[in-house]
Formats: sequence, structure tokens, C-alpha cells
Amino acid sequence: MKKALSTTLLALIVSPLAAQKDRIQWTDGTITDRCVVTAFSLHEIKYRKGGQDEVAPSDRVGDLTIEKVRDRYKQAYGASMAEQPATFLQIADDRFADDPFLGQFGYIEATRRFIKAGDASSAFSALDQLAQKYPTSGFLPDTFTTKIQHYLGKDKAGDAAKVALRYKQTTAGQAYPMGYQIEADYYETLTSGRSGTLPPSQVRGNMQRIFNEAGADHPVIANMARLELANSLLGEKKYDEAKREYEEILDQPNLDQRIRGGAWYGVGRAQYAAGNPGAKEHYHDALLSFLRVYVANRDADPIVVAEALDYGAMAAEKWGGTDAGRMNRRLKTILRQEFPDWVK
Repeated sequence: MKKALSTTLLALIVSPLAAQKDRIQWTDGTITDRCVVTAFSLHEIKYRKGGQDEVAPSDRVGDLTIEKVRDRYKQAYGASMAEQPATFLQIADDRFADDPFLGQFGYIEATRRFIKAGDASSAFSALDQLAQKYPTSGFLPDTFTTKIQHYLGKDKAGDAAKVALRYKQTTAGQAYPMGYQIEADYYETLTSGRSGTLPPSQVRGNMQRIFNEAGADHPVIANMARLELANSLLGEKKYDEAKREYEEILDQPNLDQRIRGGAWYGVGRAQYAAGNPGAKEHYHDALLSFLRVYVANRDADPIVVAEALDYGAMAAEKWGGTDAGRMNRRLKTILRQEFPDWVK
């Protein structure tokens, strides 16, 4: 009896600690680990840390790792890459139809795998079902941003602009948290500029306003806007100014790959522009910057990665140093293989 009691007490002590394996990465780069996430909705995330119940706005969440999700979707995570998306959807529908917290993860994980496999149609269908089945899901903003980023990556700015406008209207009309409203404003400005319905001067003005509104509370959006301001300098061929702006962005802590990759691409473009037959070292510097995009920031916007590969191949050719020819051919091969429908 004493041994059984000891075992029971040990289990009561150890189990809560063992269960506290969830991890929240916030948009400011800080991390809360050894916690238990109990809810994630459009407006808030609830979690338990050190015996205390905590609540935070959902627009401050950058990424989530939930042990319970890993366990309940173990079959899907263990399936072949081809079978994973359908398995996630099946488990969500069969086991968690009445559990919005766990069910939403099945749909977002399936979506991410469809996108990675290049199956945008299935990804968009999963996103639409996610919004319909879980109307208060914490992943509702993804139902817009995933589509926008896909269309931008395919150089379909007009389609991206239509989704961005719906995102902006929805965030305002349904009182989304402020971080999502500022993000929607950013995408609406970005896509309007890319599609030609908004002049460059107004894009710059809007991006400066968005940068100011995002501020320290929403650093990811602030850096996204700042990156576009630097891109506008690059477009005006103000290479030195643009390069300084990109480098200041890169000095910021906790950048995601999309922003970091975009900034390294911009640095490479500025370095490439400084090159000439008498200063080929600039082409070598540009090559290294473009390689940083592909090697270390492959989750940057697809069009940025593709452009970095193309410019990297040209930089290698113009540099002409040791292994330049091999590097040129290698980057061209990667571009053809990984971006077969890319058109410069």
C-alpha cells in the first residue's frame, strides 16, 4: 500500500511537469515554453504557466508548438508526405469535429503541406473549410494571408489584391485584433502597389504610416513595412540608401525568414548594382548575399528566392572567380528545378 501510494504521488507530481511541453513564440521574438496552451482563438490565447492561468491577444502569437496536437495527430505526422494532408483532415473531421481547439490544427497543418506540395487548389479548399467549420479559429487570418502570399509568389498581383481587400474589409467589419487590422492594411497597400492601382508615392506614404502604427507592439508588421520602404528606394535606384536600410533591418533581432530573406536579397541587388569590370568584388559580395537567401532563408517569399537564384547566377558569371562557372550552372539548375514556372 505504501509503495502504491508513493507511486501515485510521484505520478501526480511528475505528470503536470511532463505535460508542460507547449511552446509559444511571440511576435517580438520572445518565447514562453514549459507551458500548457488551453485555447487559441481569433482574439486570444490562453495558457497555463507555473500554475498560473494567462491570457494574451492572439495577434501577438508568432508560432505555436502544442504537445497535445503532436500526440493526437501522431498518425498524420507519421504518414508519408503524400498522405499527410488528407490524414490531417480526416483526423480533424473524425475525432475533433466538436473540438475547435484541436480541430483547427488539422486543417492548418493540411494547408501547409498542400502549399509545400504545390497544390494550391486543395490548400485553398482546406482554408475555406477551416473558416466555415471554426469561425473563431486563431488561424482565420491565415485563410487570407496564405492566399495572398501564394498569388504574390506566382506574380499574380491582381488576384492577391482581391484577397487583400477582403482581408481588410473583414478585419475592420468583424473587429479583428488591431495587429491583424494593421497587417491587412499592409497587404492591401502592397498588392495595390504591385497591381498598379496605387502609385508608388502613395504606397510609400501608406507603408510609412503602417510602420508607425505597428511600432513596437507589432514588430513583424513594422519590419514588413520597413522592408517595402527599402524596396521602394531600390526601385528608384537609390542603391546606397536602400542598402543602408536593408542592413538596419538585418540588425533587428528575431526576424522571420520572409523579412530576413527579403533584406538579404535587397542587399545583394545593391551590391550587384555597384559592380563593374573594374570592381568585380561587388559581384562576389552580391553572390554571397543571394546565396544567403536560398541557403538560410528558403521560406522567404517564393518570388524573392527565385530572383535571388537568378541574380546569383548572373553575379557569379560577372564575378568570374574560382568556381564561378560551376556556381552559375548550379544556381540555374536549382532555379529550373524548384521554380519551373518562374518567369523573370
